[in-house]
Amino acid sequence: MFTGVGADFVERVLSPRQATRIEKVLELAAQEVRRQIDSGEPVPVDGVLGRSGADANEVVEGVLLAARDEYEERKLPYLANQLASIAMSTGLSVDTAHRMIRDAESLSWLELRILSMVARPEEFPLPALGEGGHPETWPEETVVNTFLRLTEAGYLSTSQTITGRYNLPSFDVTPAGKRITRRGHLLVVSMDLKAIPADEVREIHETIVRVWNRAKPDSAKGATGEVPSAELES
Repeated sequence: MFTGVGADFVERVLSPRQATRIEKVLELAAQEVRRQIDSGEPVPVDGVLGRSGADANEVVEGVLLAARDEYEERKLPYLANQLASIAMSTGLSVDTAHRMIRDAESLSWLELRILSMVARPEEFPLPALGEGGHPETWPEETVVNTFLRLTEAGYLSTSQTITGRYNLPSFDVTPAGKRITRRGHLLVVSMDLKAIPADEVREIHETIVRVWNRAKPDSAKGATGEVPSAELES
């Protein structure tokens, strides 16, 4: 089925680079499906790709469209993981599959690595104390701002506990208090983001730890001079 949809898709107007991306995702997805079958995983009888031709073709083509224009090519193996996961999932609806594909397409390679980091707290422990520092360079600002925006987008949440005489909620806003939401978990599992090599995540982790443990200055200096704090936070 991958071969049929892929051949039809590649025959349309594609650049050689786009065709190479698509072929890579199809090949890796097929390898992962074969690996699971060889290890004893049953092919789901009620899976998305076992339904009507239209549903199956739309899901596969959705992944291929994401791969076609994905300029961050390090994402491609993880798009392939997602296609294989959809192929081997039991009870997954077509609507959920399309949602997974859209989310995977919309997130950057940096965002996927941050999700991988938060999903591996034993390997990448984050600061649990302090109010947090302030980015002093644009690379630091990029990492910290992206980390915080994943909460706003619904992929990470702030942990909450109920304490005190009146059962008032207490929110842990430190990096260690971040949790993967159900929406984020869907991507972590389907794309196998925990498999991202540690070397690809370590610099992000070190940046967050360094910035969070830094005392907040009145203003932060960027690489080209003074950068107002409000500008970096906006």
